[in-house]
Amino acid sequence: MTTLNDLNTKQLQDLVSCAICLDYYQDPRVLPCSHTFCFKCIQQLVKDGTLICPLRDDVIMYKDNIEKLPINRTAKDMADFVLSINPFSGKKSCQSCDNCSENNAVNWCDVCAVHYCESCTQSIHSIKALQSHNIVPLTEKVYSICSEHPDDKFKYCCSKCEVLVCRDCLLFKHRDHTFMSLKDAAIEAKIKFQAIGQEIDKMKKNLTKVLDETKSVTNQQIQIVQEQKQDIEQTFVTLQRILEERK
Repeated sequence: MTTLNDLNTKQLQDLVSCAICLDYYQDPRVLPCSHTFCFKCIQQLVKDGTLICPLRDDVIMYKDNIEKLPINRTAKDMADFVLSINPFSGKKSCQSCDNCSENNAVNWCDVCAVHYCESCTQSIHSIKALQSHNIVPLTEKVYSICSEHPDDKFKYCCSKCEVLVCRDCLLFKHRDHTFMSLKDAAIEAKIKFQAIGQEIDKMKKNLTKVLDETKSVTNQQIQIVQEQKQDIEQTFVTLQRILEERK
């Protein structure tokens, strides 16, 4: 199975992470300023009936309009892609506990097919009949089941729609679309992110070069100013001496 260790992990995680909770996107919504956050995170930012984007103070929304915010489908699909090829890699998600709906889920029960917070995990599975259930931490859960066809797993990536699909998806909803295997999609993603990393390194080197050149020019200008200052001071002393001699 392809893992995030095979990809440029840091860049990939940053692209699918919410800037507020720092976890992978869950129901990502786009604000008018184009910034994207988890819907739950956006709701938590509302104060006195209004929302101010934490990244741009001049963008203000009223609470009534928050429900109408469009879903960032690109961010959602990218997050789903990361979750499908590997567990959370140390990150938790904004997935709420399916039982209490109050706390963030930390575990998954394969038998119940439910996300549980730590408290609900302990209380529910303390019952003797449920103690044999297989509890899996979300950090170890592999998200590979197709949400539209629960009986099938993600096996392909639709190149046209840029989403993960199962066999039934290819036969119906994505019929006649070009596709590739998850392995090939992961390799392609790796190549793209490596290219991004190389471009960033190139930009960094260019900026460093410009800064060094600017620093060099600045130092030269400082040296010239200091020399001119010394010349002026020397000229002043000479003129002052001449005036003293003429008295």
